[in-house]
Amino acid sequence: MMARIIVVFHAYIGCRSINKNGSIKLFFPGSKSVVGTIIDSFKKARIRQIIVVTGGYRDEVEAEVAKFNAEIVFNPDFKNGEMIRSFQVGMSILNPECSGVL
Repeated sequence: MMARIIVVFHAYIGCRSINKNGSIKLFFPGSKSVVGTIIDSFKKARIRQIIVVTGGYRDEVEAEVAKFNAEIVFNPDFKNGEMIRSFQVGMSILNPECSGVL
C-alpha cells in the first residue's frame, strides 16, 4: 500500500496567501519556504507520492516546489476560487492503487 498526498497551493490575488504588494507569503527569503517545509515533512513521514496543485503565481510556485522533487499539476480553473476543483485536479493524477488521501 503506497501512501500518497495532495498539497493544494491555492494562491491568487485577493486571497490570504498573497501580501498586499503581490508577494507570496509562503516564500521567505533566506529560509526554507512553507511549502518546502510541508513537502519535507511528508517525505520524513515516508509519503511516497506528493502532488502539489498550483494555480495563481504558477511559475513562482512551481519553481519552488521543483526544489523539493514533488509532482506538480496545474489547475487551469483556479480563478473560480473553488479549492475543491484544485483537489479534483490532484486526484486525477493519482495511481488507482492509492488507498487514501490526506
